[in-house]
Amino acid sequence: MNASFTSMRHGRALVLAAAATLCGSASWATNAKHHYQVTDLGFVSGASLNNAGQVAGVREVEGLGRVGFVWDATGGFRNVSAGAGYATVASAISGNGTVVGHAYSTVSGTDTRETPFVWTQSGGMRKIDLPASALYGKAVGVNSQGTVLLQLGFAGASGIASSTYTWTQSGGLKAVLEGTPGGMGYAPMAINDKGAIAGYNTDSVPPGAFVRQPDGTKIELGTLGGRWSGTADINNNGWVVGTGLIAQQREVCTPWGCQMEDVPHAYVWSKQTGMIDLNAGDASTVSYGEDINAVGQVVGLQVGEGAFLWEKGQKTFLNGLLLNPGYELQSAKRINDGGQILALTTDGRTLLLSPAPEPETVALFMIGLGALAWRARRQRGHGAA
Repeated sequence: MNASFTSMRHGRALVLAAAATLCGSASWATNAKHHYQVTDLGFVSGASLNNAGQVAGVREVEGLGRVGFVWDATGGFRNVSAGAGYATVASAISGNGTVVGHAYSTVSGTDTRETPFVWTQSGGMRKIDLPASALYGKAVGVNSQGTVLLQLGFAGASGIASSTYTWTQSGGLKAVLEGTPGGMGYAPMAINDKGAIAGYNTDSVPPGAFVRQPDGTKIELGTLGGRWSGTADINNNGWVVGTGLIAQQREVCTPWGCQMEDVPHAYVWSKQTGMIDLNAGDASTVSYGEDINAVGQVVGLQVGEGAFLWEKGQKTFLNGLLLNPGYELQSAKRINDGGQILALTTDGRTLLLSPAPEPETVALFMIGLGALAWRARRQRGHGAA
């Protein structure tokens, strides 16, 4: 009796050990060189990815034209549409599936200015009313609290001023940063769940990235030594990813001659570290930072190599890590906290890349299962005797 129980206990322990190995190896935060299972969304333009694996973006729909969409593995594609005669652009999706973007009329003779919207599966589309003086409005981000981040344009005597606004269902529109007429002003890019906003300020010298803290203070992030910097995303720790010019230039030659060009590099910024150049000042490389998740993993594009993942000082190129053949990645646009990556291919497809267990860890797990089955059969044999 005791020997039989011990055999079963050892079998279970082996399986648990194999499962622990599998889970440990599949932990995305500890293994950058993961392989990926590909879900092909087709010839659509994916823009945003949440932690539930939902994707928002834009696609062409027969009879409707350019239409926003939400996609998930269970329900497939759902249109985010303002109806016939309108083009709809879905820009961002929150953790609970709220989608924001902008729509505009495609019918000549009507009001064709861009107007922001909020969309939910249960409530459908809601237009965000603009001030009468606004030339346009775009919703570019939304957080889990339902705060929508907007870019609004206003006409002035010296030209158009771009300003940053927020909107909530209870509080309506609120001006956050107002640009100077004649310049591009403030271009917001992302908002985190604490209400911190990252964006690009053309009114600063040099034009550069900024973070507007929840308490209202504004931090100018500086540059990598070059003439500008811009942001792409901010995570809930306040870490920012973006692109900036470095101090060095590189010579680019064509059949018509050679000239010196600025060199953009992807960067990560935090209060503690300042800007970290993900190409370590190498003027021979060109890269762009696109997104950052909760644990500080960054995705983007490096010219000549395609999509990359960066974490803890190591850059990994994703081409060659796909379990499904036939795709060439151009850029990695988004990464969620589970390590799923939204990527674009060189031929215009949008892919969802999901980390897959490595073959060796699956083999260990199967060995554990086999051992348990053997011990169970042995136990049944002892019982029959």
